[in-house]
Amino acid sequence: MRVGAPLGTTFVRCSVQPVNDAGRFLVEGKIAEGLRELSPENLEGGLRNGIEQSARQVGVRPQFVEGLMPLSELLALGEKLKITQRKALHAWEQHAPEMNGALDLGAENPRLDASECLERLSRESDRPLAQPLEVLAKDVGRWRQLLDVCGQRLDQGGLVERVRRERLLRNAAIFVAMAAIGAMACSFAFDVWSARERVGAALAAADGCAVLSVAPSDLAKSSAEQRRSADERRARCEEARRAEERAREEQRALEQRAREEERARKEREDRCAELAVHLGAGQLAPQDDALAGSAAELLHRLAAGSLQPSDLGPEDPELPCGGTPAAATLHEAWARGVLRSPKAWSGVEDPSPMLSGVLVQHSAELPDEAKFTLLARADEAARQALSIGAPARLGRAVKLCELKVALGLHEGLSCSSLLAIAREKAGSSGR
Repeated sequence: MRVGAPLGTTFVRCSVQPVNDAGRFLVEGKIAEGLRELSPENLEGGLRNGIEQSARQVGVRPQFVEGLMPLSELLALGEKLKITQRKALHAWEQHAPEMNGALDLGAENPRLDASECLERLSRESDRPLAQPLEVLAKDVGRWRQLLDVCGQRLDQGGLVERVRRERLLRNAAIFVAMAAIGAMACSFAFDVWSARERVGAALAAADGCAVLSVAPSDLAKSSAEQRRSADERRARCEEARRAEERAREEQRALEQRAREEERARKEREDRCAELAVHLGAGQLAPQDDALAGSAAELLHRLAAGSLQPSDLGPEDPELPCGGTPAAATLHEAWARGVLRSPKAWSGVEDPSPMLSGVLVQHSAELPDEAKFTLLARADEAARQALSIGAPARLGRAVKLCELKVALGLHEGLSCSSLLAIAREKAGSSGR
C-alpha cells in the first residue's frame, strides 16, 4: 500500500481538474471553450479519475472509494448540469456577438475558479445571457463543493487504516490457510497413492471387467495413463456385455417371431381347411369371407355353382390359402365348379390360363353342345380379328382358337389363318 499525499487531496486534485481547466479558459476570455469544458461528460470523467487515483493510492478497488461518497447527489447534480451547461453554451453562442467591449475576468484575480468567473460574467451580461450563466455558476459551485465533501469523507473515513487492518487480517488468514492446505496436501497425497494402488490392481486382474468394480473416487485420483487404460477396458467390457445382450435379445426375438409365425401358419392352415370343407359342402361361413378377402364373392358363386364368364378370364382367379395344404382342394373345387358351368366357360371371350388348363384336362367330360358353342365363338372371333385387325381382338381370338384346337375340335379356316399369322409373327420376332 503506497502512502503519499492525503487521500482526500489526491481525490480533489484529480476530480476538480475539468473545473480548473474551465476556469482557466474563462479567465483567458475563451468563454465558449470554458463552457464546453464544463460538459457533464468532462465533469463525470474528472470524478471517475479522482476515484480511480484514490483507489490506486491505497490499493483497493474503486468500489471501496465510491462507498464513502454521496454518489446519489453527484449523479443527480450531473443530470441537472446536462441541461444548465447546454443552455448556457447555447445562450452564449446566440448573444455573445451582441456584447459591447471585451471581458477581462482575470484582470483583478487571475485565480478565480469557474463558478466565480461565470457569476461575474452573468453580472456583466444582458438578461437573456445572464440568467443561464448564473444558474450554471451555481450548479458548478455546488459540484465543486460536493467534490470537497468527498475529499473530506475520504480523509475522515479511515479508509487507509481500514485497508491496512484488512491486509493484516488477510495475511494472517493466508498463513493459516496455507498451513491447513499443507496438512490437506499430505493427506491427499496418501489418498492418491492408495487409490492408484487399487486401480493398478484392478487393471492387472485377469478379468477384463474387474475395472468396473473400481470406485469413481479412486478413478478420479488415478494417473492419466491409468485412466486411459481403465477407460479402454471399461469400453471393451461394456461393449462385450452389450453384444451379449444384443445376441440374447436377437435370439429371443427370433424364437418369438418363429413361434408367432408357426402359430399364424397353423391357424391359417386350420382356417383354410375349414374353408375347403365349407366350400365342398356348398355353404360358406361368415369367418370364411374374412379369410377369402377379395375372393369371397367368387367363392360364394363357386359354392352355388353359378360362375360367370368374368370369373374365368382373362386373368386367373386369385384363390385364397395359397401355400397351404388346402390350396389344392380349393383349386380342385374351382375346377369342379368350371365343369358344372358349361354355359359360363363356353361364353367366355378371353379364357384365363387356369380355365384353358381345366378344360383341356377334362375335355372328354365336356358336353358337346358347350364345345360347339366355344367352337363357333372362336371362329367368329377369328373372322372379326382378321377383318378388323385390332391387337386386343387378335390376342383374344388367338387364345380361343388355341383352346379350340387343344380340345380336339376342328381348326376351321378362320382359326387356321389366324394361327398361321400368329406363328409367323412369333417366328419373325424370335429372329
